[in-house]
Amino acid sequence: MKSIRAVLAALVAAVLAIVFALARRASKKTGKGLVASLPDVPGEAQRLASDVKSRATETVSGVKTASEAGEADVTWAAEGK
Repeated sequence: MKSIRAVLAALVAAVLAIVFALARRASKKTGKGLVASLPDVPGEAQRLASDVKSRATETVSGVKTASEAGEADVTWAAEGK
């Protein structure tokens, strides 16, 4: 029972830390106080998620391009070009 409470307390602390970090990020952007920026947390979370998604997409497309270029180099080397 104590371990369940400890895990639950850790999860609650993690959620509060994430909310605090997002509120701090929103307050820096808007110039509002920390408490005043708490309603902006969901929007900030969506912006952060879309930012991470776009960065991941850019990285994957860059890796694909580099991979395709590497495959072309290997093909040319095998053909003696």
